[in-house]
Amino acid sequence: FAEAIGLLKPIKMRTEIVEYADVTVINDCYNASPASMENALGILAQMGRRHSRRKVFICGEMAELGQDADKFHRQLGQTAAALQIDMILAVGQSAKLVAETAKNHYDGIETEFFKNTESLCDNLQKYLQKYDIVLVKGSRSARLERAVEKIKNLQNDTTPLRTPAAKR
Repeated sequence: FAEAIGLLKPIKMRTEIVEYADVTVINDCYNASPASMENALGILAQMGRRHSRRKVFICGEMAELGQDADKFHRQLGQTAAALQIDMILAVGQSAKLVAETAKNHYDGIETEFFKNTESLCDNLQKYLQKYDIVLVKGSRSARLERAVEKIKNLQNDTTPLRTPAAKR
C-alpha cells in the first residue's frame, strides 16, 4: 500500500510544488475552505523555516461561506500572523480581511491588496524576490492559476526578480 501511494501523481493545482524563476510555488489554487487554507499555510510556514526563505501567501477569497465569511477570513489572518508569514498579496475584498487581520496581529508582515487576479498579475514582479516560497491559494472563482502562470513566465521576463537583501 505504501509503495502504491508513492507512485501516485499529485492532482494538478492541489499542493503541487513547482520551481519557477528562482521561486518555489505551492500551487494549491484548485479550491479553498477554512481548513484547507490553514493547512496550506502550515506547509508554507514549515517550508520557509526549513529552507530559511521568505514566505509569501497569494491569498484569494474563500467562496460560499455564507454569513460567516468575514469571520473565517479574519481567522485565517490570525493564523498567517501566528505562523509569521512574511507577505500577503490579497486578491478580492474578503481576502483583504485576511491581510488586514494579519497586519494587526503581526508587525513583521507586509501586505498588499488587489481588486482582482489581473491586477495582481500585472504587479507580481514588484513584490516577488528570488528564493521566495509562494503559496497560491483561493477558491476557483479567483482563477489564481493565472498568477501561477505569471510566476512561471517571470523566468522569461527581461527584468529579473530582486535578490533579497542580506539578513543582519
